[in-house]
Amino acid sequence: MSVFYQTHRLALSAVTIALLIFGAIGSVEADYKTGERAVMMGDYPTALKNFREAAAQGHPKAQFELGLMYEQGDGVKRDFAEAAKWYRKALANGHELAARALRRVTPFGVAENSQNAATAPVSRRKTEVPDGTLTVQRGGLTSEPVSPSAGYSKKFEALHLRPLSESPLILPDLKAKIKDLPPPYLYELARRTFDIDKREAFVWFLTGYLRAAYDASKCTDRTAGQGILQLPNLAPRVSRALFADKAYAKKIMKEALERERAFPEDSNPSWICFHGMKAMVAAM
Repeated sequence: MSVFYQTHRLALSAVTIALLIFGAIGSVEADYKTGERAVMMGDYPTALKNFREAAAQGHPKAQFELGLMYEQGDGVKRDFAEAAKWYRKALANGHELAARALRRVTPFGVAENSQNAATAPVSRRKTEVPDGTLTVQRGGLTSEPVSPSAGYSKKFEALHLRPLSESPLILPDLKAKIKDLPPPYLYELARRTFDIDKREAFVWFLTGYLRAAYDASKCTDRTAGQGILQLPNLAPRVSRALFADKAYAKKIMKEALERERAFPEDSNPSWICFHGMKAMVAAM
């Protein structure tokens, strides 16, 4: 293993632990990062509080996240007009995705907030399937818990939607191939291991985070790394249980670091690089 690669891994590991366990430094950015982590863990009251504090100081990403919370009804009453307000603020402060989001919610603002909301042309609501995976329903159609640009491919979806009762059949083959698969499969491995061996599930979950962070670090568009924050939605029960005890998460991280070092260094990061803002804007 090259000296550069070892140095890169050590630096990445140190930064990952600091961000994952203790959070970022700086008042406004710290509020945003706290909100970001809270969303990842499904703690919407904390996310709302911190996003509001950062948004009040003009933080465009926090403003955008508030818009998304109101659009999807995450911890708040769904309100397209309120979502549009925050998307406009984010747009005014230069958020590249705010214009598209604003177009998405503006046509339905009046209907969604009226007494006839149930007859609105588009319905967006979160549901939770028995294993805890979050999905979003739009007009009766269930969408994926993670965007395709963050690794939710058709092949992965076919595996993810197989019932947990089939896990004993799935796990041996998945483990045998795991080093050749992108990080979303590590989260899937954690999800299917959780009811069998919780500690092992935690290690796979954090290994997935480390691999995702490593792949994202290879992308020329650094905004692509934001996509890895969606990945815990693939295994929300594991995420909630793990981060309920930060000291334990830190302890488990050491084991995950050792496991991650056994993975190949020449991984293909294309699965996450397409999540970068430049790629998204180019696709509009």
